[in-house]
Amino acid sequence: MHFSELECEFLKEIFNQGAQRSLESLQLLTKDSTEIEISVPQVEAMALESMITALDEKHSTPAVSVKENFTGALEGWVTLILSEESSQNIIDRFIGDRFKNQSVSIIREDCLKEVGNILLNACLHTVGNFFEIDLTPTFPELLRGNWRELFANAQDSSNEVYILIDVDFNSYQTEIQGNLSLCLTPESLIYLVDRIKSCVKMG
Repeated sequence: MHFSELECEFLKEIFNQGAQRSLESLQLLTKDSTEIEISVPQVEAMALESMITALDEKHSTPAVSVKENFTGALEGWVTLILSEESSQNIIDRFIGDRFKNQSVSIIREDCLKEVGNILLNACLHTVGNFFEIDLTPTFPELLRGNWRELFANAQDSSNEVYILIDVDFNSYQTEIQGNLSLCLTPESLIYLVDRIKSCVKMG
């Protein structure tokens, strides 16, 4: 199943609004007074294995990820990817160096999960509101490693098409750089295409 160029641009704009809402939340949380740079959303349609390989090549350095699955009329997962340095900068913004002892490392991990939860839910809420649907997220999961390690449990040997939409962002003031991505399962595509076609016709 393929999107027309107009439908693809429409999908990019929807996710861009969600990503912008997420980064507005990040600015509030980190007290960032400057504008956060954000790339143009990229949309890819491919089999899951091909998608993971492509992402692993694009982001070759080990990363920290906060990931949430979601269900509803659309199903998939949404992910915040950060470098180790950026994840540490987020922690420092909230708790400083008070909890560097490993015995309380769970506090630091909870900090990252909570920040990720706020950002990812802001994105999902925006997408859901646009389509007037409820998207129910799972509890955030904190993962470390490269992309293949991050998505070790998301296995699908079929050639069914998944949709991946992602943006890169950069805050120079807080030195936080990362990636926001939304992946939709093959089961979501028929609904998504029908809704986008309807919206495009109405527009």
